[in-house]
Amino acid sequence: MVAGLIIAFSQQLLNNARQTITGLNNHGATKEQVVQLETVQSSDVLNLAGDCVRQNYKQTFENKLCFVITGKQFPKASDYDGQPLDFGFATNASGVTGSYNALVLTFDPVGMQVLITK
Repeated sequence: MVAGLIIAFSQQLLNNARQTITGLNNHGATKEQVVQLETVQSSDVLNLAGDCVRQNYKQTFENKLCFVITGKQFPKASDYDGQPLDFGFATNASGVTGSYNALVLTFDPVGMQVLITK
């Protein structure tokens, strides 16, 4: 019983630490939605954005979190902003500036875009 309490307490401490360290906040994503890469390429972002559209097109009419990409190196936002995707969708990373260590990909059916934020 004591071992179980210690494990639960340790897990809670780790979760709290993750939330306070910039870039480790998973924005409510499940384990399957978090993609961890050392170096993120623009093709990685575009492939995941395409998967986001294919998974959600005609499935939901509300914004839906698709992926959180974490890494140490990211391409410039201009490398993946405004790129066409399936079904007439496009990427929108207009708000991504400066340095960051995580990207959030959100399906936006009304705007016909995958919104990419940091």
